[in-house]
Amino acid sequence: MTLGTDVVVRPGRRQEVGEVLTLRATARGLAANVPDDEAAVARLLEHDEGCLLVAERAGRIVGSLVTGCYRDDADIARFARNL
Repeated sequence: MTLGTDVVVRPGRRQEVGEVLTLRATARGLAANVPDDEAAVARLLEHDEGCLLVAERAGRIVGSLVTGCYRDDADIARFARNL
């Protein structure tokens, strides 16, 4: 999916977890109370490869979204952006 002229949204890759966590640390709000770590995101990807979406601009990750499903419910668990 392309947003505007230069941002592309695509599935995230396992090797990008570190970059996504760096982005999340930069964009993290004061109200965030659940820590992010590489092992937790890797476990999510093992369970559901489609749970991580990234927004990319000029080869750099500028946004991320972690989703999850429980039974019939969907959840947007983490959202970060640095456009």
